[in-house]
Amino acid sequence: MKIYLKTNAENVTEGEILVSNAKIANQRWLHISVVKANNNLKLYVNGILDSQILLKGDIEINQGDLYIGNTPGMSKNCLFPFYIDELRYYDSPVTEFNIQAESSPALGGIEPGFLQFGCKECSLSDASTSCVDGYHLCTSIELHTGGYQVARAMGWLDWNTHIWSHGALKSPGDFSSLKGLAVCCMDLK
Repeated sequence: MKIYLKTNAENVTEGEILVSNAKIANQRWLHISVVKANNNLKLYVNGILDSQILLKGDIEINQGDLYIGNTPGMSKNCLFPFYIDELRYYDSPVTEFNIQAESSPALGGIEPGFLQFGCKECSLSDASTSCVDGYHLCTSIELHTGGYQVARAMGWLDWNTHIWSHGALKSPGDFSSLKGLAVCCMDLK
């Protein structure tokens, strides 16, 4: 997914672009939230913070049409049919807690706050530092009790994706040539 937001930033003609890490899968419902708070634009997929950017400029008021999905100029290039069940627009930022509460059924009983995206196609060293405060590289048991399910539902992995686990940090030299996916799990105390 790509989100374009027209701003007055210099040297930006199409608008500032936020690209998702998640992939839209066929025959699957998704909960997608886009939140702009101050100059930060965030994309949540199924309640999980998927990606974010710091906007370089101020939003320009658009007098044109708003497109959710494809634009008429791209309709021949993007043939991905989909349904929208519900669309909401708020004039103030929605909190992450509210987004997670609304989207929690999308992950089949796994709380959206339990996992976060770390990095994709990254080294073990990058994976080990990709988790934000309050999260760590998932352990093998955490991956088996919901991490793999969520990563698959989010489109973060393919059949050949290597997923980093916390156990790999014990012998980092064994994995120096590998790239993989980092999934971060919440620190539970």
